[in-house]
Amino acid sequence: MAASLKGAAFALDSTSLEWLVVTLHQKVAVKGTGTVNGVPGCGFVAYGTDTPDAVRHVVWPLSGRTVPAGDVAVRQPRQGGL
Repeated sequence: MAASLKGAAFALDSTSLEWLVVTLHQKVAVKGTGTVNGVPGCGFVAYGTDTPDAVRHVVWPLSGRTVPAGDVAVRQPRQGGL
């Protein structure tokens, strides 16, 4: 999985995926680890929905924890699929 934000210096590239969930209600979630701007050691969860087209990413440093400390999210219209 790869994601970037327009107008921001943010590029997420996955290096491993822990799980993927797809529902019958046009929703998807994926959890894994990866790099942000080429720097390793980040965890992420990405949520997507088809109605309306939306993607939400939660990204956190893995130093000392495997889940995010808070709920920091960015919403961006989906382009080209998940």
